[in-house]
Amino acid sequence: MSPPATNRTPLIAGNWKMHKTVAEAEAFVAAFLPQVSTAEGVDVAVCAPFTALGALVDSSRGSRLQVFAQNMHHEPEGPFTGEVSPPMLVELDVRGVVLGHSERRAMFGETDRALALTIALGVNAAILVVSAATFHRAGHTTVAEIGDAYLSLTPLLGFTGASTLFALALLASGQNATLTGTLAGQIVMEGFLDIRLKPWLRRLITRLIAIVPAIVVTVAWGESGTARLLVLSQVVLSMQLSFAVFPLVIFTGDRRKMGEFRALPSRDPADGAHASARLVDLDSWAGVTQKCPASEGTPSDSCNAGAPLTLQTEDGPRSGG
Repeated sequence: MSPPATNRTPLIAGNWKMHKTVAEAEAFVAAFLPQVSTAEGVDVAVCAPFTALGALVDSSRGSRLQVFAQNMHHEPEGPFTGEVSPPMLVELDVRGVVLGHSERRAMFGETDRALALTIALGVNAAILVVSAATFHRAGHTTVAEIGDAYLSLTPLLGFTGASTLFALALLASGQNATLTGTLAGQIVMEGFLDIRLKPWLRRLITRLIAIVPAIVVTVAWGESGTARLLVLSQVVLSMQLSFAVFPLVIFTGDRRKMGEFRALPSRDPADGAHASARLVDLDSWAGVTQKCPASEGTPSDSCNAGAPLTLQTEDGPRSGG
């Protein structure tokens, strides 16, 4: 029985793990490129150590061989010794990364949470990078609403499914935010309030709380109303999140409550309070300041073009757009 027809192109990727120096990697790719040039109907990639990525990208440029990284941290920068960030990979022109390694889970304690945050970063970053790069190149610097972006992507990119992929990425991003609130609510209700609901009932309630206001606004005020509601919700969210940091710092720094799991035991507790106060100050400033000041009726142009990463997990590829 023949397999069902599909529009997806199979991806064959070889993960080198902790093997090959830069010289060995270049020698392997030089011998491998002639074989890749004859491959039909598949995409081929090698997942090399970070030290060899730059050399392999240069060696394989213009060929069908793609160069992927072996791992990526979900933060763009920070005090994470030995980790690799998305901007580092983009600068090297690396187009993909493998996430969710079984050995990293077993040996280094990586969790589904870390994997989910990394994939979410890729999806959210792809939405911003693809949209900004597309509109910037076409000179559409005044696009400010999601509806305009959705309608403009397909004609500008010349790809029929561009707008649909953009919408699906937004849906995935929104679902991720809703699920985070659902899980947090579950912990609070079951752990602190001793209120236990059936999973289907909990999901129904949380989804209705999230969806009903949007439906009411859409029916009453139309598309323009939903755009204003989105902006308002983000302003409110950014303001209230900063105040949630204060009890978080207090509770996680309390030795009586946390014991050996107390956060930052060797630092001055005032550091957390100062950081929280600074966060509130920045959020307050952002809430009352126009982010993109207009000049002669045209918003300032601050878009940077870039190429999205393809997130490859052990369960299969997850495209960033």
